[in-house]
Amino acid sequence: RVTNYAQWENAAALQAMLGNPEANAHIEKCRALAEHVDFHLYTVEHCSVATNVAG
Repeated sequence: RVTNYAQWENAAALQAMLGNPEANAHIEKCRALAEHVDFHLYTVEHCSVATNVAG
């Protein structure tokens, strides 16, 4: 399984990308290589930042 992570401002922005012919050309190349391509939209519920990390 391969995952492509991208952040979208909202669901409409994702839909706009999916309707873009240039993006569709890229998606079709992915479909030619994969058995299955699917899209999932998730909502960020929590973000945290580590503090005092040694490094």
